[in-house]
Amino acid sequence: MSFFFLVSTTALSQPVRVAAASSMADFLAEVKTIYESKKGIPVEIITNSSGALTNQIMNGAPYDLFLSANTKYTQQLHHRNIRSFPPSTFAYNQLVIWSKTPLTDPQHYILSSECHTIGLAQPELAPFGALAIQYLDSLEVTSLVQEKLVFGNNISITNQFIYTQNVDLAFTSKSSVLKLQSQVACCWTDIPTALLPVIPQSALPLNQTGQSFLLFLTTDPDTANILAKYGYLPAH
Repeated sequence: MSFFFLVSTTALSQPVRVAAASSMADFLAEVKTIYESKKGIPVEIITNSSGALTNQIMNGAPYDLFLSANTKYTQQLHHRNIRSFPPSTFAYNQLVIWSKTPLTDPQHYILSSECHTIGLAQPELAPFGALAIQYLDSLEVTSLVQEKLVFGNNISITNQFIYTQNVDLAFTSKSSVLKLQSQVACCWTDIPTALLPVIPQSALPLNQTGQSFLLFLTTDPDTANILAKYGYLPAH
């Protein structure tokens, strides 16, 4: 009897391994605390760009759940016959602009001599980097500011540009603003959704453990409050 009890306890102690886009790090830290308190099961959060995590999963990384900052990467994995549940949207996020000075005309400032450097995540790997390029394209300035662009491998590195104010302007996720604002009060500019739509946040459970964690994430009232606090819009 004691042998079976030992095996059962060991199994229960295995952490839920959640691979998530860097833009989700802050809210997931709070969800982790609540999940562990309510379920008694540890959670390990691994963050990186959505593209980098996709490559890790394709190479056999033992994750239970993949949370991507867009639908591209979860669909890619699902279509490549990665053993998983179907992907689903659990929330929506937005691209926002940080700048050293208040923005009244983003296009004018981006092109001006006052703006020397523009921070953004790598568009090939990070959905918010791709969104930033899409926004610059909409202003018809991308080709004119190539020398100003400073890339981070993921949104966490881009956020470091903001913390240190080593760039004049940067693009980040709405979900990052709450924590960033505690140290960098000025200046934040929302991009109108008519100009740049909100971006679906996609979940891909890779096994039943991941599916169970996703169910908690999408149904627990406390997690809904956390998502709202960090600026996420509900999926329904």
